[in-house]
Amino acid sequence: MLNQNFWKKINDDQAEYDQSRRIIIGQSSKALHLAKQTIFALHRNNLDEARTKLEESEQFLKALEKDFAKNQKLRFEGSWCAAVEEYVEARLFFMYVNGDEVGEITGLHIEPQEYLGGFSDFTGELLRRAVLLSAEEKFDEVKKIAQEISDAIDILLAYNLSGLLRTKFDQAKNNLNKIEHVLYDISMRR
Repeated sequence: MLNQNFWKKINDDQAEYDQSRRIIIGQSSKALHLAKQTIFALHRNNLDEARTKLEESEQFLKALEKDFAKNQKLRFEGSWCAAVEEYVEARLFFMYVNGDEVGEITGLHIEPQEYLGGFSDFTGELLRRAVLLSAEEKFDEVKKIAQEISDAIDILLAYNLSGLLRTKFDQAKNNLNKIEHVLYDISMRR
């Protein structure tokens, strides 16, 4: 004999989870998009726009964190994790461009793997900035960025990364290789 009340409760719980999940996916997408816009604004040296977009992204993420109180499983939805990781990348890059120390992000719960993924991706934004500065012949700044990327790799080497984080680490190492080529090209032009 089937326990109809039990199966109805399972159905209700799953329906509530699915509804919350759809909200998380939609709102996470908005937060991720705003974080990407932050990065593009930073590459255009538009700090005011970057600050606004970053704050908007953070507000979406903070609002979503409240939903996790109802169901902690939602905290591990891929769309949420991707949005937080993109936010971390944007926030770290904002810190760097603003001349602040690149480190802890307060005001939002961030898991270690989200920090590490965003930090790895941050090296790509540093590389892109270095290439843009190289075109402007700001070679001392390019050298400084090369050192920052190297320092980031040193930090990441301390971790035994696997899976997606290992792929991101390999991309960060590739960014170091690319900045070394940029430095070589600069030395050949001088």
